[in-house]
Amino acid sequence: MKVPPWAFGILLICGAAACRGGSGAATPTPSPPPSSTPVDKAVLAGSLLDTSDLGSGWVTRDGRLWVGPESLCGVPLDGNPTVVLSFLDFRSGAALDERISAHRPGDAKTVMTRIVGASCKKWNELAHDALGDWEVVWEPAPMSFPSFGDETYAVQVTARLPHNLQVDFGEEVVDFVFVRIGDYIIVVNNLRKYTTPRETLESADAVSRAVAKFLASPLGTASQKGNP
Repeated sequence: MKVPPWAFGILLICGAAACRGGSGAATPTPSPPPSSTPVDKAVLAGSLLDTSDLGSGWVTRDGRLWVGPESLCGVPLDGNPTVVLSFLDFRSGAALDERISAHRPGDAKTVMTRIVGASCKKWNELAHDALGDWEVVWEPAPMSFPSFGDETYAVQVTARLPHNLQVDFGEEVVDFVFVRIGDYIIVVNNLRKYTTPRETLESADAVSRAVAKFLASPLGTASQKGNP
């Protein structure tokens, strides 16, 4: 069954509980469960991008439809709480996700250290939707990216899909960018199909907007004062 290219961002859904290692995947170092924080989830959600921050053509999607992987080489991404919002541009098929995680003092640095230290040639995660379940193989590659916040780390990951989906979609590429600001980590996913300099700049622009939105929020203001 042929599926329109823009639908990939909707089809590639990987719930955290469904992610798993597979053949050829790195064996991740076990991570302790995230510690709870006093940050209210609604306040955290107010720091996310919205369509007015991205311009015309963008619409929000169900925040549960995370188009990128739920880990990096098996290292989990979430803190407690974590909020996610997804966007889709129906004109171009572009898909963009943002998640912000809150961490107890000092924990965000530890999480970033694990993320930066994650190393593998590939890892597997289980994707699923109404059409069925399939395994996606993610292959990471180094990526040059501007610096934001206290720490920035970026990697480009390519999704190797099962043959029946590969025929429709080819190889999808995701810019996977992590920014730490105090005790918060912002993750921006830019789903695209090609690796042109223009698209890399678009990812940098999206991250720049996400960081600016967070810094302008009450949480960002407190982080800059050293009281996240």
